[in-house]
Amino acid sequence: MKIKSSVIFLSILLFGISPGISKGDEIVSSESLMAECSSPDFLSLPITWKYGQAASLDLEGKNDDRNMFPYAPLDYQSLNDLEKARLEKINKFNDGIGLSQIKGAFGTCWRDGRWGSDIVVADLKGPGAITVFWSTVGPANWYYCGADGRVKELEKTAKNQKWNEDELKDIDLVKERIKPEPEIEFYFDGESSPRIKMKILDFFGGKAPFEGLSGGNPCAGGDPAVPGYFNLMPMPFKKSVKIIIRNKAPNFYYNIKYRKYPEGTDVKTFSISELDKSALAKFAEFCRTGNLAGREQEKCVGKDIPLKDGVLYSSDKEQMISRMNLTLKDIGAVLGREDIRLKIFWDGEKEASVDSPLGFLFGLVADGENVPKKYSSPIFARDGNVLSFCLPMPCKSSKILLSLPEGMKELDGKLDVFALNIGDASKRRRLVAVYRHEIVPHPRRPVWEFAFPNENKAFDHHLFVKGIKGEGAYVGTLLNIKTPSDVAWEGDEIGWIDGETIPSVFGTGTEDYFFGAWYNYPKAGAGMPLAAQLNKIKSPIGDGYDSKFWGEPPWDKNFKMLGAYRLHLMDPIVFRESLTFGIERGSANTHPGDYQSLALIYINKQQ
Repeated sequence: MKIKSSVIFLSILLFGISPGISKGDEIVSSESLMAECSSPDFLSLPITWKYGQAASLDLEGKNDDRNMFPYAPLDYQSLNDLEKARLEKINKFNDGIGLSQIKGAFGTCWRDGRWGSDIVVADLKGPGAITVFWSTVGPANWYYCGADGRVKELEKTAKNQKWNEDELKDIDLVKERIKPEPEIEFYFDGESSPRIKMKILDFFGGKAPFEGLSGGNPCAGGDPAVPGYFNLMPMPFKKSVKIIIRNKAPNFYYNIKYRKYPEGTDVKTFSISELDKSALAKFAEFCRTGNLAGREQEKCVGKDIPLKDGVLYSSDKEQMISRMNLTLKDIGAVLGREDIRLKIFWDGEKEASVDSPLGFLFGLVADGENVPKKYSSPIFARDGNVLSFCLPMPCKSSKILLSLPEGMKELDGKLDVFALNIGDASKRRRLVAVYRHEIVPHPRRPVWEFAFPNENKAFDHHLFVKGIKGEGAYVGTLLNIKTPSDVAWEGDEIGWIDGETIPSVFGTGTEDYFFGAWYNYPKAGAGMPLAAQLNKIKSPIGDGYDSKFWGEPPWDKNFKMLGAYRLHLMDPIVFRESLTFGIERGSANTHPGDYQSLALIYINKQQ
């Protein structure tokens, strides 16, 4: 049966049901997941599944997340002592990382920095579904110079590092290990042969066997200049999935996001040959453009509203506000202005659920003159002087209020409000937007004082949300960082779900969180629906690692700046009781910075 995104979107609106969301008796399939993610109002409904991740984490807490794996390499048991010694020796070519077992305070993992080894990166039990797969894959130039080029790089390294005669004897062994290109294999439901087996860059580049669309699979992508790679193809599994990387390269980072469904959930295991081409085409369009399905059903409920101080829009109607368009004659009038705020109140509440600087809510991060003049994503979009905020907002009643500073009566512009009829809004969560701004002029503590700090010791992180209570889902981050230090990008995202001691959410670097790599970030535009950089990064004067160059805030002459969004539409952080989620300020919170963030959360406010 062909499943159309717009049909599923309408079924959600009319019946309050989305596949795999609230009732648990619908079939979870690649098609149903693609339809959900391109119609994110499903996030306002009750969710039965749990958040899961498998990532290359340093369980010692020392921020060296490359080449970390949960399992011993597949060739480890077959190596004798002499072979192990040789492999350790030849790894001078790879920063001397070699092969070792790491026993940290929070678990055991394996560091394998060797060329050519075979590694299990995930072995997940079902029922579940992989929804995001991000990786650096390895050194960018390694893949594009061919086998002979890789050998030349090796010989150059041996010469520069002045390998001795014994080490040079092993160079032929290294040459053989670096010639093959890495491959990725997926074994579903205990099968002995891989259902997917392909070159890893083809997997992230959208090539066969994901055929059937012009240009391959646009829900996968990456830029060799960055080079952070991702694949957003939903891959459900009924019993299990094992993922193996063959002929692995060094400097390999990865983070796999997946859903853990309750026992008994009916799941249709991923199959390329059985993918519905119509559903895939609609999802591909979403990945190309960021446009949401079902928008043809929305109606304008507030048109050409002047931007005057006070209430802009008020309604007692049960509905879902689906989009707000903000038109400004002068974008610069709201840039960096925290005293121009938009507040939204749901269901007669006294405290605003959404309270943010006006420009920031619509994606105008600080230094916003560098924000692309035209881009689209499922939540933030811009076309010249028209800015859009598109996250669905269900309510029984609503009030949108503009707060201007004293002496300012009106902004030169207008607001348009669009909505959808949804029936009973009491079954849906309300949107909460939390804006935070803080400046930390100096590091507060030495490196590695805390490894995997518990929730109560997260005072040095920039927390997007801290201990928010209730049942809900974290769905998006807009972040702007101004810092004098390159090493600020070493900060990992980290989250504690339901008061846990060891965080379930832990990343490998700030740029990795935004689907980038190696201090580089993908740019906003076509093909980057869930994460992208929104402004230019300015280079600091001097060495970002050397604190003598840092000076004092606001670091006007010596700083780097990042403005970016990360949307968790495919990997929402689901919580039942509470959530604390934020990002480190550089390695283990040791670097200064000026941090602004907007956290987007759906939460059950009926409790």
